[in-house]
Amino acid sequence: MPPPTERPPIVSSASVPEKVHRYPNSEEALAPSRPIGRAAGLLRIGLHVERVTPGTRISWPHAEEKEEEFVHVVDGEVEAWIDGELYPMKKDEQKSDLLSPPSAAPERSSGERVVGRRPAAPQGPHDGKPDAR
Repeated sequence: MPPPTERPPIVSSASVPEKVHRYPNSEEALAPSRPIGRAAGLLRIGLHVERVTPGTRISWPHAEEKEEEFVHVVDGEVEAWIDGELYPMKKDEQKSDLLSPPSAAPERSSGERVVGRRPAAPQGPHDGKPDAR
């Protein structure tokens, strides 16, 4: 009979402490987050459990150049800010922001493709601030 092996790294999100992030020079507390990917030993994939309480958000509006983002709503309802518009999301819905393939990426003046940047999208009326509607 082979010797017993050591248990692989299995992480319970409840065992990872929540952290509240604030951007520099801002008093706004963002939604509590558990960086479970790091706790599980992930080095190239960021995986967080975000508990979005009423009146909080997970980040300021931004666009990713080198990362893809995936959102899955575990419970409740949230509003996703995408290109200046608010979109409701509810339990068991997902949203992905994928990087553009090189053929769809905009060109620099040198003709070089900028991999990872999607073409600029028209912006809706919502400025991304929590109090704007």
